[in-house]
Amino acid sequence: MTIKRSQEGHWGYFPYAPNFTGDRTNNGGIDLTKEPHRIDEIHELNETPNLKTAIKLLNSQESPFMTTGFLSERSEDGLYYGYIEYCFKPGINIDGVDIENLDQAFLQYALTKHGQQFADFYQKEFLWEIHEGSVQGFPPTPVFSTYYRARSPQEVEAELLPLLAWLQTEFQYLIA
Repeated sequence: MTIKRSQEGHWGYFPYAPNFTGDRTNNGGIDLTKEPHRIDEIHELNETPNLKTAIKLLNSQESPFMTTGFLSERSEDGLYYGYIEYCFKPGINIDGVDIENLDQAFLQYALTKHGQQFADFYQKEFLWEIHEGSVQGFPPTPVFSTYYRARSPQEVEAELLPLLAWLQTEFQYLIA
């Protein structure tokens, strides 16, 4: 995998406004670190209760990360496509973090924790992008988008829960 740098189609400031133009159903950037009770407004999480719980944990005080977006849509071919978007919380020192290789660090975790088959799966199926965004009025920070595809809501959870678990717990050891 390689994290692709992206400049287009992303927000510049978080939280961002809702967008209901046309057939869009974007509730906007909901800052779950400050308003965790608003997680119920993220309708894409209705079919994935375990993912919803993991996102709550990721936005908790104990985590260095926060989410800035989530999308899950079912296409005409029956597959679920989407992304989870996240960044370091304001004030987290990331000087020792190799931002450009966050994906490789996750793959190493997947290999060690779950085996070669899982690492190969994530290598093939996840697409990673990075852009800069200002969160809560702080200077710009790297924002990651990890794109996935799955055949069911249960597969969405099976694919994303290891990533969120890594960000929530294991990744903290990489921050010095």
